[in-house]
Amino acid sequence: MNNADDPAQSSLQKLFNLPGDAEALPLSAIRQRAGNRLSEFAIYAQDALAGMDIAIPPAISFVSCPNCALEVNSTHPKSAEIQAWLDGSLGAQERFKKVEVLYELIHASENAAKHSPPTSAFMSV
Repeated sequence: MNNADDPAQSSLQKLFNLPGDAEALPLSAIRQRAGNRLSEFAIYAQDALAGMDIAIPPAISFVSCPNCALEVNSTHPKSAEIQAWLDGSLGAQERFKKVEVLYELIHASENAAKHSPPTSAFMSV
């Protein structure tokens, strides 16, 4: 049976595709999901910017500011156009926030368990 179809699984088990008897969420699962979401965001942004005739390189860096606003945090010849796209793209904002939350979970767990082995679990499900 597919993990997503098992009603006995917790939402975390389903989200991270863990077996039904999993008692913990391994940090490696969060890292994998974060990497996947970052790749998806990069593809989304590159496709949108290419449609606006915005070339990369130079590289573009984004930061999340108060009130969940995204800002261009790098020098690019079309920074103003990129910022306008960010301001008007709910899809970009949502995708970026999902990536940011996952990486913050990773950072928090690494700081909380600096002396734990890399296979340690982050939280119980």
